[in-house]
Amino acid sequence: MATAIARVRLSEGALREYLTGANGVVTRYVIRQTRQITNRAKLYTPVDTGNLRASITSAVFTRGLSVFGQVGTPVEYALAVHEGLEAKAVPVQAHAVRAYVIRAHQNNGRAVPTMTRLASTRSAHSRQQKAKPGRPFLRRALQDVLGV
Repeated sequence: MATAIARVRLSEGALREYLTGANGVVTRYVIRQTRQITNRAKLYTPVDTGNLRASITSAVFTRGLSVFGQVGTPVEYALAVHEGLEAKAVPVQAHAVRAYVIRAHQNNGRAVPTMTRLASTRSAHSRQQKAKPGRPFLRRALQDVLGV
């Protein structure tokens, strides 16, 4: 019975480059998954002006032996669209209301206008914001692509 022995030496730097380098196996996989999630999220994003959909971006970065993919949007109302809004009273900025009456009276056969101030008030009120259900476009895309 013959026995063969093989010794394999791996360079840690070469292995790291093969896995997590710019063209590494893991990096290419994360890039592909991130791109699919981004495309799917754009499909699921509700459209009013198209700004939210157009702002969805992705990035891939490496820390040590870990490769991370990130999909998101910098638009400030994205969280409200994604998670929804609760019903609440929204304050409306106070404004001044002034009422004037313009009259004309006769003075030596000429019409002379006069302006009389009737009232001046400040009103501050609130309006009711309706609850809106969320449209979780990012979560749904992540679930579709990765099956989580």
